[in-house]
Amino acid sequence: SMFQLLYLCRYSLYFIIGFYVWKYLPVKDIERYILILLFALLINSVYGIYEFINYLLQGVFGVRANGFWGLILGAQLEPGISDPGNFAMYIAMSLLINMFYISFMKPSGAKKTLAIISLFLGFITLHMTMSRTEIVSFWIICLYLLLFMRSKSMHRMIMVSFLLTALAGLSLVLYLGADTFQFIILRLSSTLGEFTVEEGRFSQVYNLLLYLQDHFIHWWGHGISSWRLYKDEFYSKGLISFASGSLYSGYSTIFWDAGLIGILIWIFWIKKHFLILKNIKNKVKEASWAAMSLKAILICILVVMLSTSTPMHNFRLMGYLSFLFGLFLKYSYQKYKLK
Repeated sequence: SMFQLLYLCRYSLYFIIGFYVWKYLPVKDIERYILILLFALLINSVYGIYEFINYLLQGVFGVRANGFWGLILGAQLEPGISDPGNFAMYIAMSLLINMFYISFMKPSGAKKTLAIISLFLGFITLHMTMSRTEIVSFWIICLYLLLFMRSKSMHRMIMVSFLLTALAGLSLVLYLGADTFQFIILRLSSTLGEFTVEEGRFSQVYNLLLYLQDHFIHWWGHGISSWRLYKDEFYSKGLISFASGSLYSGYSTIFWDAGLIGILIWIFWIKKHFLILKNIKNKVKEASWAAMSLKAILICILVVMLSTSTPMHNFRLMGYLSFLFGLFLKYSYQKYKLK
């Protein structure tokens, strides 16, 4: 009960952050806050690249890029403490904001320099996290933007960023030699197993679905973050591969915690987010780029949740998303009200 109470407090904080921004934060100039976020993206990208290359130069090939919050946890001494997947999701969210900001706000001078540098370094850092789920999800969104968004600057930005990232990666591999190349090949080959029901994380999702099919009592849910209390039972039944593992799929996690009714409520809740963004985008033209970037972030999270529950349980990600929504809604309300 205490465990679930702590997680209830954590989820409540997500909403408190957005409410605080809406109620008390002055947001008449949203660009000021966007620039602060891009500066944070720059700092984390520089540190992430430095950490990754520094370990490679030392001949340590199992470490992945991380950010400053990993430094606080002692990640530079114990790489296993922090989770590069969480960092990758933060980078992906920030990159999407950056891409829409450059394409639609068209900054100039120092603002443009900050945006472009943080964009390219962020692209490189995202791939240095070697988080397969977040990287694949991010490029799915980029492909969506290439196919359905009529913006030449956005298309050009994605293609140039991809080419520069590939060039940087190839240069690093050639410089460090065969060991780095072998490590990357092993990482890519292990990725293939994740997308099957015979092994990897998708096998655990498949096993859980079969288990739920035969145990209808579990369709009513078990409470907030209750799946963590059932890890030993899941492991003993062969539903998860490791005793310290997770359900991986965010949708499986929601279903186990909240049941069928809970996941239906969650679906309508997410749908409401998209309707709000669409409504304000049509009414506040000056902030349409922010609405589109938040929509892209939501889609990215929904794709990520196919194979991980990270976005729901990580305060750094959901707190960040709550702040962004509060920031955008406050700014849009003020602009629309002034009209």
